[in-house]
Amino acid sequence: MAINNKDFNVFGRTITTTKCRNESLNGIHGIVIEETANTVKVLTLTGSVKTVIKEDCWFYVDIGNCTYLISGRKLRKTGKSFSMKKQ
Repeated sequence: MAINNKDFNVFGRTITTTKCRNESLNGIHGIVIEETANTVKVLTLTGSVKTVIKEDCWFYVDIGNCTYLISGRKLRKTGKSFSMKKQ
């Protein structure tokens, strides 16, 4: 399965952080409850919410029955590729 970062988002997916510049962010595991162009907010198993800068980490992302290792730089979105329409 090829992952196209223009269409791909991690909202609602289970992720685990790894290889973060800030070592205290390594190993955060949970469900993404909010995604912006540059950050993700993760609800952990303990109920806390952690904000992680995408560019500073790599992420294990569960998609179906597979887990992918994805660079946070590939998840960053800019301009129209991340715009959300209000209804």
